[in-house]
Amino acid sequence: MNGVTMSFDWNDQQSERLQALYDSGLSFTQIAADMGCSRNAAIGKAHRMHLAAREPVLFVKKSPRPRVAHRVIDTIKEVFAVAAKKTEETAPAKDYRCSITELNDKTCRFPMWAFDAPLHGERFYCGVPEAELSTGQPYCRKHAQLCNPQRQ
Repeated sequence: MNGVTMSFDWNDQQSERLQALYDSGLSFTQIAADMGCSRNAAIGKAHRMHLAAREPVLFVKKSPRPRVAHRVIDTIKEVFAVAAKKTEETAPAKDYRCSITELNDKTCRFPMWAFDAPLHGERFYCGVPEAELSTGQPYCRKHAQLCNPQRQ
């Protein structure tokens, strides 16, 4: 914590409580929450008390909810899937698609590939000349509405 050392003073009663909780099979996170100290303080004290090593954990219960990163990635995949579907449905009569080297201040930068597409291969952008990158509008009107449906 940026050079600040925090300590937890252990008395005999707390040491006995730590041993009882440890022997009952609680994790150090649970022990620390019960004791009102940090997890590292509980681990350090157990080490200094030379408590017998427990059996290694062979089974870890899965969390009932996915991690935040997985939920964010799933949300991004859903947004790209919906965007790809809507893009296919309302494709312009003329094909303006362009590669990254062909983009300029006026071309729409909306990606036209699937979110989970492999990194190799050709990747094209929308390219419709309705964008105005210098004013902060990187997409054509259709893709701007697709990305932010509240703005009309």
